[in-house]
Amino acid sequence: MSRRLAVSLLALCVGLAPAARVRAAAEVATDPNDPLFGDLQTPGYPDPLESMNRGTFGANRRIDRYVIDPITRAYIKVVPDRVRMGARRFFLNLNSPSIIANDVLQREWR
Repeated sequence: MSRRLAVSLLALCVGLAPAARVRAAAEVATDPNDPLFGDLQTPGYPDPLESMNRGTFGANRRIDRYVIDPITRAYIKVVPDRVRMGARRFFLNLNSPSIIANDVLQREWR
């Protein structure tokens, strides 16, 4: 008897699952807040400085592209690997006192 009940419940669940999926898909397709359906319509947070932020971001990208990137490429081509590694270690060592203080304050002894 219990086996027949289990098989009947399983058949009922399997039979209802496709209908539930179709209904859920129809609800999602008409949801205006679905990012795949259309534009996400969330309440906006106006930024009064947006135009200045966009201008600053654009200027930073141009400076990076036309000034910083060529300097970086030239530095990598001209300066040998061993010298670059030494400079990197020098600047990392300058940061050691703050790292040690932070580790001591957090009780991280290793």
